[in-house]
This record gives sequence, C-alpha cells and structure tokens, in this order.
Amino acid sequence: MSLHEYSVDEAPPDKESLSLVELERFLDEMSHAPAWRTRADMEADYYDGNQQTPEDIATAQERGLPIVTVNLIAPTINLVLGMEARTRTNWIVKSDGKGLTDTQAAGLSAKLAEVERNAYANRACADAYASAVKTGLGWVETSRASNPFDYPYRVKAIDRREMWWDMRSQDPLLRDARWQMRRTWNDADAIEAVLPPEKKFLIEQAMGANARWDMTPLVQSFPYLQDDLIARDWFTEDQEWRSTDRRRLCTYEMNYRKWVRGWVLKFSNGRVVQYDKKNPVHQAAVVSRIAIPEEAVFTKMRTAWWIGPFRVYDVARPDLQNDFPYTPIWGYREDRTGVPYGLVRAMVSLQNEVNARRAKMLWQLSATRVILDDDAVTDHDLTAAEVARPDAYIRLNKNRRNKAQSIEIQDHQGLSQQQFNIYEDSKRSIQQAVGVFGPMLGDAASGAEAGVAIDMLIQQGSTGLAEINDNFRLARTAIGRKLLNLVIEDMSGRPNQRIDLDKNSDRKRVVMFNKPKEIAPGVTILENDVSKLTWTIGMEEQPASTTFRQQQIKDMVEYAKSLPDELKVVFADIVIMASDLKDKEEIASRIRKITGMQPPVDPETATPEELAEAEQQAAESDKQAQMQEAAMKSELDNQRADTESKRATTA
Repeated sequence: MSLHEYSVDEAPPDKESLSLVELERFLDEMSHAPAWRTRADMEADYYDGNQQTPEDIATAQERGLPIVTVNLIAPTINLVLGMEARTRTNWIVKSDGKGLTDTQAAGLSAKLAEVERNAYANRACADAYASAVKTGLGWVETSRASNPFDYPYRVKAIDRREMWWDMRSQDPLLRDARWQMRRTWNDADAIEAVLPPEKKFLIEQAMGANARWDMTPLVQSFPYLQDDLIARDWFTEDQEWRSTDRRRLCTYEMNYRKWVRGWVLKFSNGRVVQYDKKNPVHQAAVVSRIAIPEEAVFTKMRTAWWIGPFRVYDVARPDLQNDFPYTPIWGYREDRTGVPYGLVRAMVSLQNEVNARRAKMLWQLSATRVILDDDAVTDHDLTAAEVARPDAYIRLNKNRRNKAQSIEIQDHQGLSQQQFNIYEDSKRSIQQAVGVFGPMLGDAASGAEAGVAIDMLIQQGSTGLAEINDNFRLARTAIGRKLLNLVIEDMSGRPNQRIDLDKNSDRKRVVMFNKPKEIAPGVTILENDVSKLTWTIGMEEQPASTTFRQQQIKDMVEYAKSLPDELKVVFADIVIMASDLKDKEEIASRIRKITGMQPPVDPETATPEELAEAEQQAAESDKQAQMQEAAMKSELDNQRADTESKRATTA
C-alpha cells in the first residue's frame, strides 16, 4: 500500500521540501519502532497507584484475597524530583571565545533570566524531568508563542505520547537525527483559524477521511494486549478521527534535516554563514577578504505540517539554528535498542511483591484452616461461617463416630512473622534498586546510626543518580541555548536594545546592544552588535535554590565578622544587598549615605551625565589629594628646617 494513494500534497512546490516518498519512509520507521510506549504508560500507572490489572483483581477475588496497594514507588520518585527542585539552577551567559565582554555577557544573562522567568522555563524543565525519571523520556518545546497576547517566547513540557523521532539517532540531543515528529489532536475551528482561506476546504475533506498510512495506534496496541494490559486510548483516537460530532483532527508537525550542497562564508572570528550571492554584505566580505567562500555539504532545517493525509505546509526554518524545536530529556536508554526507560522499571517487580505479600499477610490474620470429620457437625455451612468469627461457638454432633478428635482448627500466626520480615526486605529493596537509601527518605532506622555513615549513604544515593542528572543538565543547557538564540535573533538588526542590570547600588547599570555609531559620513555601524555574538556564547548555570542563597548570605556574614572594625562598615551595604530583605535597596542606600560611599559608575554603560558627575568627583578627589600632599610636604619642609636650625644651634 503506497502513501500516494491516500495523500494530497497542497504545499507550495520547493525543491528542498520533503517528498512523499521520503515521508513514507519516515512514517514506516515510526510504525516499526520498538513498542516501548505501552510499557512506559504502565510504569506511569504504577507511580500513580494504578498497580492492579484486571487479571490481578479477578485472581485475588477468586482466591478470597484482599486488594491491597502499598505505593512505595511514588515517595521514592518524589524524593528524586525534590532533589532537582532543591538544586535548581539559573542560566548565565559566559564568554566562549572572542568578542564578548563581561558587560555584554551580563546583559545577555539578564535578558535570558527575564525570559526564563516569564516563560516558566524552570517548571517546563521540571515537568519533563519528572517524565524522564518515571518513564525514561521527557520533552521540552522551545519556540515563539503563536498568540500575540502571550509572552513572546514559549517553553513548554510536551507529552511523550505526542513525540516521535529517528530512533537510529545516537546523540542525546538528536543532533544526528534525520527527523522529529509531533502528533497531536486539535479542534477543527482552531486549525481553520491558522490556515489560509483557500486551504480551509481541506478541513472538511480530512474530517471524512482516514490517514490509512498512520498505523501507529494499532501497531503500538498489540504489545499492550499481549502483555495482558488494558488498551486505553487507541480505540478512542480512531473514533475521534472518524467522528464529525467532535470535530477534531490529527495534525502532524514534521521537523526534518535536508542535506544540501552549497557555498558558505568562513569569517576570521569563526562564524560560518551560508553564502548568498545576492547579498551585498556577503559580496563585500568576499571582495575585502574578510570572509573566505568554501563549498561544503551541510544540513538545513525544515518543517512540514500534515492534517491527516493532506500536506498543507512545508518551509525552510533558518530560525531553528539546525536544532529541533523539541529537546529530549533522557532517563536511561537500552544499549541494544536505544529505548528509553526510567527508575520505575527496576521497581515494578518488587512493588508487585510488596502488594502480594501485604495482601497475603492481611488474609492470614483472619484466615483459618478447619479439618473435621464428615459427621463432626450437623451444618457445615454454619460451622464455616462460625469459624471466621473471633468468638466462635461450635456445637459438635453428639452422634459423631470419632468422639476423641473429630475437628481441628488451625491458624497461620506462625507464618505471619516470616511474611512480615520478607515484606520489610522487599520495601527496602525497592528503594535500593534505584540507588535511594533510607536516610534520604528520612528513615532513621535504616541500619546506619553514625552521622558519617548516614552522610555516606546520602552521597551514595546522589551518586547513583549521576547519569540521569547529567542527561538533564545536558538537555537543560541545550534548551537555554535555543532560547537565547531566539532572543538574539529578535534583537538582531534592531537599534538601541537596552537591558537593565540590577547591581548592588542605587543605580541600575545599562547595557546597550546595537548602538548606532557613525564612523564616516554616511557610514553607520552598530556597536555591541548582538548578531555577531551568537557563536561566541557558552552556557553555564548557577544555583538558584533558596538553600544556596541562604548559605551564600551566611558565608558573607561570617566573612564580614572577620574583618577589622573599620572595614565592617564598608562591607555592610554588600551584605544587605545579598539578603532577601524586602527593603534592602533603601537600607543599603542609607548605609552608603552615612558612610559617604558612592555607587560605582561603569564607563561602558554610564550616561553622559553620570560620566560628567563621576569626572567631577574624581577631579575633586584629585584636588583634595594634591592639597593633602602639599600640606604634608610643607609640614615635612618645616620639620626639616626646624631640625637643621637645632643642629646649627647645638654646634
């Protein structure tokens, strides 16, 4: 069955666009991918407490066992997530080459911090990290907001069920992946608002058609059924696709790399751009030998949109900087298949054992075994009900043949302690299976009593999570770079981009990017051109948790205490500004006024008035210094003359 039989290409013709044959190949890879998603759904269910399958419930009811769920997975996973929250960091920009000053880096860091705060980037990364810890994979979207009334940038956690990617990729950031797809259900009216008027007829056609080449729900459901689990979604999705009452459509966003051969320009500072012969700037750079043209093979990023079997959009995406807009956060990956998995996988079997043993223990507390002769009692049903009572009263048949021992009642109290010991061992094994130990969960009775031993267990648990946390830091750094690339692209070419910096002073330092400067009549350049800083930026992170800030202020106060008395006053305003006091600026301002200190002036970013005031103060300080020097010289001359006079008198 060919894709051409069921697809309609409505995208404008483009020689670099994705052909239907290539798309068919990607979709075929998607449908034959390892079926890890159903197992991931099951592992997420275990975290949520849905740990009993219908078969387990039916078996327990048949055997008279209680249905018991002791969810030990959730608190263990929550501990790991809490560790991420306590050690959370902020993005900062550092120089990673030439052409980036500390002031420029501080300005970009301030802008990135503003975007991080308003786009809720920390929450998006935390949600994706939680998905990676539980199921092995989380996704974060980094893009511009489509709604003009929203904040311009969007950082959002994406459900793992919506994402598909080239599973031949080995790179954790998918830098070697050929394609990446997001598959979502949307309301028809929302899609109609986005499409041009001439494309809206595709909505009605898609509502009545089935994308028969999309067999992913069926393919992914068979392993789910073979594992005797419940197929939750795919029947519903199929009905929604065919139903016109709900008016919902399935859309596919395909981001892919296209290999092309062309010319590039290499500049002396390391920047590389695609050569455009029609661009006069590129022509001037070649003529003046500022850049060297070279023929190369490279990739371009493109995006194609499908609505069911109709392709309506396929364009180049230079704004993506050769990166996919969706960043994966991995937990662990299988060595053979590259399939992701999280911490829950190692705990599932032990969690089943805990639930089974707990149910068995509860059953044993009330269950009894009765052995009796056939004629020991007159009513066996009544006797069975009576035996289950704690105050049982059993009347034996006076005409029974065995007068000595015709009935024996046994309980399971002797096995309860053994079951309990194994149950407790299984509980500890669940935590240790993923490298989480009792002291990390606040369990004092974990076998370690000395403080050093407890600290070693906590550090060992943190070390055991090193791989998953390294994957998270790598992905988070990539998300910060993508976000910064969007910010820089929006700032490029726009003159006088002002960024305010909050400093420990009464004044705010200002960084001006793209400041026009006339270097010759009719020739204007941009100082601090932000577009030239793109490839000289390295991302680092600094702790942002409350605990870290409290420790910082504590260390600063202890350092201030060690200073001489005359320096403690000079250090006071810095300590106040480092605190979380509500009116710290006012307090620091009063301290500076009392001590006579003035806020520092940055000559690179200060206004002309600030520079003039600083120069005047510097001149006055120099004048006072000269006067003091002259007075000291005069006093020395007088002392020298007086000494010579006394020597002459003595002689």
